[in-house]
Amino acid sequence: MSVVISLILSLISITIIFLLTFDKSAFDKVSEIQLNWLLIAILLHILSWVVWGLRISVMSGYIDRRYRVNLREGTSIALSNLFLAAITPSMAGGEPVRIRMLSKKGWGQEKAPLLFSVRGYLMVFRPQSLKRVLKK
Repeated sequence: MSVVISLILSLISITIIFLLTFDKSAFDKVSEIQLNWLLIAILLHILSWVVWGLRISVMSGYIDRRYRVNLREGTSIALSNLFLAAITPSMAGGEPVRIRMLSKKGWGQEKAPLLFSVRGYLMVFRPQSLKRVLKK
């Protein structure tokens, strides 16, 4: 129920902002968008979801081959994360849903956070190690 209320409030907010800030020139500019570029942008966005799912799949295979997540499941986890992160304050809803989905896959609640901790670790320390390598 809270998700429905959140979505309704978001739609009302977007509508109000749209009505107050857009004028005729904005509609003219939107109508000038070339369809082929819009389709390319949409396809690239979908590709980013698939790549995120692939990353989850590959990393899960390295951590524990018995519970490897396939590409479809990894993409589902990524999309669920994005959706819940988008509708919760400070994007806090994404991580728990990913952990829950991996737990249902057999990872267990103590092991599931490991997959996403590795991602965080790489985000923090990989740039530092690259700086050291590039200085040499």
